[in-house]
Amino acid sequence: MTLTNSYAAKASVLEEIIQKFPHIRNGIIVKDVMKGSPAAHAGIISKDIIVECDGEVVRCSLEFCRMVWNRASQSVEVVVMRPSSSKPVKLTMVADELKPASYNCWPVPADKEYAAVIWMSIDLAVQRTTTWLDA
Repeated sequence: MTLTNSYAAKASVLEEIIQKFPHIRNGIIVKDVMKGSPAAHAGIISKDIIVECDGEVVRCSLEFCRMVWNRASQSVEVVVMRPSSSKPVKLTMVADELKPASYNCWPVPADKEYAAVIWMSIDLAVQRTTTWLDA
């Protein structure tokens, strides 16, 4: 699944979202979904806006990844706003365990512990950014 933060989306996409959902202030936009992926099995489609994950508001793609990171092989309830519907759609996704070959970093970590250290660093950066933006 490829995601875009709402604040980084193209103006035309944001305009469409604002017209359809003027009340949405948070969320991430799904650009595309790979066939056979957990997102596809859950029913997530392109142009969905993920606004909640297990009851928590989703503000950015890094935050969403953090929310599902420790829930591999577990059900996660995801709430999306879909352009074809005016009501929120609740979906259940089962996140796959992340394999070293699918990490988005170089060099590829040899084990999950190393990746967890990288992830905690990213998570701290997200928390600082969120705190700075809220100030």
